[in-house]
Amino acid sequence: MADEYTIKITYMTGNSFGSHQEEDEIPLTWKDVKAAKKALLWIKQFSETTDTEELLKLPCACQEYPDMSMMLPRDDGTLRQISTFWRGYFERLIRAEIVAKSDPDMTYEP
Repeated sequence: MADEYTIKITYMTGNSFGSHQEEDEIPLTWKDVKAAKKALLWIKQFSETTDTEELLKLPCACQEYPDMSMMLPRDDGTLRQISTFWRGYFERLIRAEIVAKSDPDMTYEP
C-alpha cells in the first residue's frame, strides 16, 4: 500500500475562444485512505451543488468564499481550505480520483 495519497482533478477550462482539458492535484496528501475517500466524497457533493445557499449547508462549505473554495478533512480530523480551481465560468469537473503518491525514482517520462 502507498504511504500517501492525493486527489487528482481532471477538468475542462478555457476562454471565449475555446476550451481544453487540464489535470492538477489537490495540494494536500493523506496517509489514511479513509480520510482521502471522505475528501473525495466532499468534492463530489460540492461539485454537484450549484446553489450557494445549498453549498453553505454542506460540511465542506467555506463560509467566506463558498463559490471559490471548500474545506477538506485531513488525517487528523482538522479541515483545510483549498481553492476549487475546477469550478468557474469556463471550468467543468470531468473526474476526481484518489491516486497513490509514488516515489519519483520509480517514474520515467521521456
